[in-house]
Amino acid sequence: MIEVKHLDKFFDNGTRQVLHDISAKFYDGKVNLIIGQSGSGKTVLVKNLVGLFKPEHGEILYDGRDITKMNRNELKGIRKEIGMLFQGSALFDSETVMGNVIFPLMMFSDMTPEEQRERAQFCIDRVNLSGSENKYPAELSGGMQKRAAIARAIALNPKYLFCDEPNSGLDPKTSIVIDQLLWDITHEFGITTSSSSTKATSAGWAPKMKSTTKTTKTSTTSFTPPTSSATCANTAANTATPKPKWNTNALNKSGYTHTLRTVAYIFWHLLTRANPLSKRRNPAENAHGAMCFLGKYETRIAAHANAGCASSNEGR
Repeated sequence: MIEVKHLDKFFDNGTRQVLHDISAKFYDGKVNLIIGQSGSGKTVLVKNLVGLFKPEHGEILYDGRDITKMNRNELKGIRKEIGMLFQGSALFDSETVMGNVIFPLMMFSDMTPEEQRERAQFCIDRVNLSGSENKYPAELSGGMQKRAAIARAIALNPKYLFCDEPNSGLDPKTSIVIDQLLWDITHEFGITTSSSSTKATSAGWAPKMKSTTKTTKTSTTSFTPPTSSATCANTAANTATPKPKWNTNALNKSGYTHTLRTVAYIFWHLLTRANPLSKRRNPAENAHGAMCFLGKYETRIAAHANAGCASSNEGR
């Protein structure tokens, strides 16, 4: 169990307080949610919990061990028990999925290369990414990147797992998949999991609270997940924000006109100011050059380029 007692964190030489008297308990074998609006300090709290930030006041107890009083070597030892899923996944772009998952094993384990690869393959299979071992992050969807990051986070078989907004930027269906995966891993391996979110019902978690600890700006809550995927889908559908109705014709017309005008002005600007030979030309010739460069839109670009030249000259 992780216990936080009266945590305070300041920035800007002590003039700006982000965390104020935060107290909470994170229980073993449960997904404990840190809930708060954007900018309320969820990520700051998570970084304090894993030792990346040091609070000005308070205690952070990992099964009775206070990490705020540990030295560098002691912190390094306890970090081997921690897995971290960053908000942007934080995968190495130059490494494949297999390379990303193996990385913590190479850094912090005494496994042989064969054992490292075997463990990494197990984690990749566990998050349902079999067949994607040799793909790079740029070749993966947002949900697949999250799952690859989860595989890396559990590679060292951690006792504690921290997830900083694991559903950020994902569609509702993929969010449910990630939530269910985190819940399964938490209960399968008996991990103490902490997940930050802007919503009390993150994706598909059922609002059945086991315990709640509220703080000034953030709160931690343990939820029991729904018993079936159908319940997840219904929950997500009921809480989904209705899509706004756009005036498609007006949007397309104004957007297309604005795009053409912007593109024409950019090329005119480059020809006029960035080209050393532009001093020998007048604005009309530069606009004609831009029009020829984008010959596909000759008629439309010409009109907007002339208008751009006129408005630009007036502005100067």
